[in-house]
Amino acid sequence: QRALGQAYVSVVIKGPEHPELMNKLAIRSFPTTLLATSDGQIVDQLKGYTDAAKLYEHMRATWQQQQTRVARR
Repeated sequence: QRALGQAYVSVVIKGPEHPELMNKLAIRSFPTTLLATSDGQIVDQLKGYTDAAKLYEHMRATWQQQQTRVARR
């Protein structure tokens, strides 16, 4: 869990205050969780509410996929 926690940074954006960003990211529902690389590439998107355990598992799986992609380069 510690490595995963260090791999992600949480950023909260209030959609109604940033409509241009919501359009650019094609966000149409709230909440929406985006998982992105450090250079801003969106690698996954979760729409709607999810509990902490499911969010953790999804983040872990996405993180592992990204590590595999980096290793293949």
